[in-house]
Amino acid sequence: MKKLAVLLLCIITVISLASCAGKTSKEEPLMQIPNPFVDYESLEAAAKAAGFELKAPSSVKGFSDKLIQVCNGEMIQVIYLNGDDRLLIRKAKGSEDISGDYNEYSDNSTVTVNGNSVTLRGDDGKVSTAVWTSGGYTYSVSFDTPVTEDEMTGIVGQVS
Repeated sequence: MKKLAVLLLCIITVISLASCAGKTSKEEPLMQIPNPFVDYESLEAAAKAAGFELKAPSSVKGFSDKLIQVCNGEMIQVIYLNGDDRLLIRKAKGSEDISGDYNEYSDNSTVTVNGNSVTLRGDDGKVSTAVWTSGGYTYSVSFDTPVTEDEMTGIVGQVS
């Protein structure tokens, strides 16, 4: 009988500990993943950190703010902001799609901009994302609000 009481006490203790395992006290700090993006004041400073340059427009019509970042010393991105609307330009070494846009689009086409074969993706005659590779680097341009093909290729032409 004593063994059964000890066994039940052990089972209850294990169940109690297991139910508390997911809880944190107020004193215990929460674990967070460190932000891999570092902000820079200029494209020149970002280029020093990444080891390569990115050409990007100094400003874009319709966007009032600009943020320049380097991710893990491997990718440069420039984010143009206007409220919740965003234009994102990225460059990294390699040939992978770095756009971060995993949506399925009904319109997919390829155009040539400054001698580069650029894939355009979008819907209903508007373009959301452009991706291409050149000289050992991969590039992407993404708009939150889709734009015309001419608007997209105009930005791509300033980057490529």
